[in-house]
Amino acid sequence: MKLNKRVGQQTFFIDLSGVAKGFGVDEVGRYLQSQGLQNFLVNIGGDLLAMGQREPDVSWRIGIELPHSGMQVAHHIIPVRDMSVATSGDYRNYFEEDGRRFSHTINPNTGWPIDHHVASITVLTPENVDADAWATALMVLGLEGLALAEEQNLKVLMLEKTDEGWKTHLTQAFADYVGEEKVQELLQTQ
Repeated sequence: MKLNKRVGQQTFFIDLSGVAKGFGVDEVGRYLQSQGLQNFLVNIGGDLLAMGQREPDVSWRIGIELPHSGMQVAHHIIPVRDMSVATSGDYRNYFEEDGRRFSHTINPNTGWPIDHHVASITVLTPENVDADAWATALMVLGLEGLALAEEQNLKVLMLEKTDEGWKTHLTQAFADYVGEEKVQELLQTQ
């Protein structure tokens, strides 16, 4: 969401696309819980909170998109219960110039758009504002972020573009959350 305000000859912009979506998801979730709801799904711009169950004995199922140009295709489907989900990627907001792709995600160390082969990072945490912030931070780090995610015991699924296609990386916490059978399915769908 962007808000703009004209003051004199200058226009100021406030872009609430960062962790504001995660904060909003958490606030809506708290409101719904205060109203006695136990089973609900909140989605604000792709940031999700899945509480309870979709129906008795059936978890919510969340699609993790494969970053195809111009297509929205769920590459992985994961069961989620009482958890927030946020994904950061470079496959929607970018531009190309002289055959070079420039992501909207900026590496604060270089001041330049990220330049690696990780296309998306999905993080699961109890609070969406945390999932949202971690997804963006790990997107900046790329594959190097896996070690930090492991150290922080984060539930992370990372999609990397390789010469052979897509490679899925999972942290141990993510693997433990979805279970061995789902892990095997996720790693076979490359």
